[in-house]
Amino acid sequence: MNVERRFGTRTTKENILPNDSVTTQPHGLGTNMKNKVNLSQTPQSSQSVENEPADETIFRSPLITILASLDYSRPVSQRISCHDLVDAYSTITLGLKTNIVNDSSLDPNSLGLPMKPQASEFVCAVRRDSKSVLYGPSSDEQTESVPVSENEVQTAWNTATLSNHALRLVSVIFGFPHLQSFFTVKHLTSLLDDVLTILLTQSLPTPNASRTHGLLLWILQVQKLNTSIIITRQEKILQVTDLALRGVYQGNHSVIDGLKIMARFLHKSQKEIQHYFCHHFDKILPFLVSASPAQRFYATSVLSAFAYAKINKNIEPEHYFPLRDRLHSFLRIQSGTEANPEPRLTDFLQQALVPGRSRFEGAQWAVVTIASIIVLLDGSTFNSGWAATTIKMFGLIHKISTIDAMIPLIWNCLIWSFSRLPSNQKSRYNAFDVFGQEVRRGNGNALVATLLRCMSLSDTPDPDCVLSDALLVVDAMAGHQDTDTRRQGLELLYKLSSGGDSANPPGEDLTFLLNPILFDGTVLNTKSGLEAIVRKIKPVEATLARCLTEMEVQQHWDSLLGIWSKSLLAALEVPEPDIQGIFFDIWQFLLLVPTQLTPQQCHLTASTAFVNEASDMVLRFINHGLVSRAEKQQLFVVQRLWDTLHRVFTPQDLIQPSKALLKAVIRRNFSIENGATLSQWIILCHALSSNRSAELRIDFSESWVIIAQIVLQNNYCPDRLIAFLRLPLTLSFANEDYVQSFGDLLRSSDEVSRAFQGITTSVTAFWGHLWPERCYSPSSYPHLVHCIFQSIDRYATPISLEDRQLLNSILSELHPAHLSADACVLPLKYVALAGHIVSATPDEHLLTTLSFLSDFLTTWIQDKSRVVADDEYNRAIVPVYCTIVQRLSTFEASTTIMKDLDSLLISPLERCPHPGRATQAFIKFWRETYHHRTPEFYPHYSEDLKEALKCLDIVFRVGFTQAFSLSTDSQIEDESFIVPETIPTPSPQRPSTTARPQLPPITTSSSPSHRNHQSINISSVNAEISTDSRKRKAESQTSGQTTRTRKRKAMVMECVQLSHRNRTVTQGTKRSCESQLMTPEPSRYSSESPFRNRLIVEPDTEPDNDGHELNVDNYDWDRGNVSISDVKEALGDGMTQVPKQYPHGRLEAASPTSVSRPNKRRRQEDFQSDTVISTTLIRPEPIGRARTVPTGSIFVSELQRLHQSFNDTMSVQDLLQAQRLIHSFGTSISQALEKQIGGNATDAQD
Repeated sequence: MNVERRFGTRTTKENILPNDSVTTQPHGLGTNMKNKVNLSQTPQSSQSVENEPADETIFRSPLITILASLDYSRPVSQRISCHDLVDAYSTITLGLKTNIVNDSSLDPNSLGLPMKPQASEFVCAVRRDSKSVLYGPSSDEQTESVPVSENEVQTAWNTATLSNHALRLVSVIFGFPHLQSFFTVKHLTSLLDDVLTILLTQSLPTPNASRTHGLLLWILQVQKLNTSIIITRQEKILQVTDLALRGVYQGNHSVIDGLKIMARFLHKSQKEIQHYFCHHFDKILPFLVSASPAQRFYATSVLSAFAYAKINKNIEPEHYFPLRDRLHSFLRIQSGTEANPEPRLTDFLQQALVPGRSRFEGAQWAVVTIASIIVLLDGSTFNSGWAATTIKMFGLIHKISTIDAMIPLIWNCLIWSFSRLPSNQKSRYNAFDVFGQEVRRGNGNALVATLLRCMSLSDTPDPDCVLSDALLVVDAMAGHQDTDTRRQGLELLYKLSSGGDSANPPGEDLTFLLNPILFDGTVLNTKSGLEAIVRKIKPVEATLARCLTEMEVQQHWDSLLGIWSKSLLAALEVPEPDIQGIFFDIWQFLLLVPTQLTPQQCHLTASTAFVNEASDMVLRFINHGLVSRAEKQQLFVVQRLWDTLHRVFTPQDLIQPSKALLKAVIRRNFSIENGATLSQWIILCHALSSNRSAELRIDFSESWVIIAQIVLQNNYCPDRLIAFLRLPLTLSFANEDYVQSFGDLLRSSDEVSRAFQGITTSVTAFWGHLWPERCYSPSSYPHLVHCIFQSIDRYATPISLEDRQLLNSILSELHPAHLSADACVLPLKYVALAGHIVSATPDEHLLTTLSFLSDFLTTWIQDKSRVVADDEYNRAIVPVYCTIVQRLSTFEASTTIMKDLDSLLISPLERCPHPGRATQAFIKFWRETYHHRTPEFYPHYSEDLKEALKCLDIVFRVGFTQAFSLSTDSQIEDESFIVPETIPTPSPQRPSTTARPQLPPITTSSSPSHRNHQSINISSVNAEISTDSRKRKAESQTSGQTTRTRKRKAMVMECVQLSHRNRTVTQGTKRSCESQLMTPEPSRYSSESPFRNRLIVEPDTEPDNDGHELNVDNYDWDRGNVSISDVKEALGDGMTQVPKQYPHGRLEAASPTSVSRPNKRRRQEDFQSDTVISTTLIRPEPIGRARTVPTGSIFVSELQRLHQSFNDTMSVQDLLQAQRLIHSFGTSISQALEKQIGGNATDAQD
């Protein structure tokens, strides 16, 4: 600022004279001003002080000017003018505010103020100019009748202006403690005295007195003087405040200033000063209901200052109780119990809670007012009804976001007031009922912390009851619908149950519940951004509550466990539950408290009752019904609870609980069709079934069967059953227990039966349901597919083509020749399954079903490899065959059955163990259906069927081949098979088991008279040397079976020869010795021979090769214990004899006794060890039929066929045998030709 600014014709420097004396008399000050000068119109230079550096140049000149004004010895014309002083004060004030306000940490010494050495003179000048308003422009001798001159008026204005600028400088000094360091206490006290003196002067002789009073009141509001200074002048301060509240200082604004002064001294001063202001407490209450919003606003500021002083314990009880009583009286009047003045405080509060109100009459004023009243009323809040009034207002407060954020602060005030109630007071219980309804946003934590801290007070009659009340609050928090509240309740429960001694000492010090921002003016004086400030306030945390002791936990264990379970169930009810580890920590805390550490056993022990109680709690979570999307978390919770039980208790304690829990989990019928739920379900069930912790990863296959047995007792829906049955394949199950359980589940499930009833559901389709996401082949798991075949309703309609193909593919793989007896278990189940299918199939679908089952049924019924033991064959296979022929016997004979099922019908005849029920069933079936219609169906008979019927005739004389003659004589003829040359005997060696090719058919005649009737057919002879019977698993059975087989073959051979002789005798045709190559002994092979009678009636015992005796009666000859395979074998091996060489080149078949042997009949082994290869074989004829010889054309055709089928890859041995046979055969043909055409045979041959 330009300090050389001219006022009139002189500058400031010109007004400063050297060696001028300083005077303190204000009347010596020059006051020559042409115009009025005020504070707002003080001239300034074009260059602002703010842009100049803070050095002593700025302050030195104004300070010199002020000090020079004290020199009254100067002539009046040379004295410092009033205008110069105003300019000096303004410069210093502005310079100080600019530097200090912008930087509150600035050291005043750095400003270069040369004030300290001349502090006394400077204070003297400031005091002179400040108090200039006390002196009027006229002398005391002037009377009121003398009018004031214009010069006097001007002087009065100049004096007032100068005083205002001096007081502005005082306000800066009082408002910044840094500047007060330049002055002594005496200096500051004298300045304060001047301020108070002017304020106590009610009438000033200068114009614009209200402005002066306002400036002085403002100085008291912003002052930061030391308390020691204030205390010495507190009486005058109270007088000034009282005058301001009464509005003495011209206008309503002085009331506001008075309220501000009180708030200032109550907030910032020591308790000595605050005690003095308690006497003026009742004077501010009427302003709470003032019509002026500003007065109500600042009255609340004073009210909050009193509450702040009470919180800080600056008000002693002797001063506080009267204050509380006066507030209580005021509120009683406002509540309408006495008079009903208008307006009422509650009306203003409700209006303030309406959105859109200003700061002075809005929600923040209402909240601070309510909180301050609660604190000041202390425990009597609930007696005065103010608590009820406050709670009623919360419904409106909730609608405003800013106030809604401050509601917890109000509740904390109420809880603090609740803690001030005596423990035995009835209103305490009523208040607790109110507080229990609002536990959100930390209110529950605050209430519990209050109750627990007050438990040990001397006036608490029943501490245990108080703890119960605290647990009720925790319980309300645990079950609250608000997520944050549930979380706070869980944290509080964790704090309480964690055990240990009380972390926080009990007592009344609960001021932590009262947030200072409500009372220190932060909320009230915030003009914008209040919501952001309030949102930063954290609710009361659970850490403020003390821990319960171990004894307290034991006494209230049930309550704590109930709260924990309620909290956990509430957490599971949310759409996306997030179960935190704190739940399981609390669970472990609660389990550990009742247990005891046994030094002898070195682990925790608990009573059986306690273990059962803990398991019952886990059971509660299993049975709790939840939506399917939350079941995974539910299973996870149960698993974690079970793991905790395993950590606390021993496995022996949990044997019975684990079984009960496993049954409950399975009975609960979780939605295991969901993949995530199924995975968690598996983990839990496995842990329970094995009585282990789920943290131990063990193969689930150990537990699946146990779980399946329990699942079997519960009705699972198809989707869930399929999901459970889907597990085994992923776990690679293959044991029999699993298969049994798998099948039982399928068969016993009513839901599956109902789901698939009446629907053509194939096994492959059901398999697709089991494993839709995988490409497993059903045939790779025959055990499982068998169970599915047994379980799905397949009888209402024919089995699908896919099922047929699946069944055939499985059965075709289940009959390899190397199967052992143990490996036949599953295939025989499939055979039995086929029998059930046949039994259940309706008549209209039976033939179709049998047509696609015939392939594998024929293979298993024939059992060529003898992989099925006789007992198993009779038990599993024969009933299936009997069922088939029994059902077919009800059908009309048809060519379809002949063509499609002939192989199936004759399949058991080659494998018919004792007692031969299959053969008897076929004989009965054939007699009833096709025997009497042979001429009609004979053209459709297959060769295998014809041969089977012939063999049955040989063994059982059933007469089936007698009907063949009714069809055609050319198809059934008596054929003799002859090999007229003996092959040289090779060197002794082990008989070869290599299959030998069949011989070609050869026809010959012994005499011209019989050349058209006798023939020998070798084509039907099986030249194989049968191998030894398959060894059985048991050695004893193997030896006995082999011996019986040998004996039976010898018996069948006798029967075949006997049958042939009987037919020959029956014919009545005498054969010459020349035409016969084999002459049986009539006495031995007669149908009435003693040999046969002995076979039938008498037991024939003779030793075998090992010297053991065999009882031939055990073979039950006439009970069907001889199969057609025995006949075929006898035809191929048993009839092999050594022919005798007769003169003239004739051959005669040797009798069975022609070969020397120790036994009376040759056994099969003897024939295999003989070196005779060329034999005479006789093919049996049907009983009672004459033998016929095929025509020549047929015979020649047969020879041509054999010639065309010749294969040069035959072995050398076979080729040599064939060569000898053909040579002998040619010799016989030549002899026959010689007899018929004599010597012309050679010409005829040409």
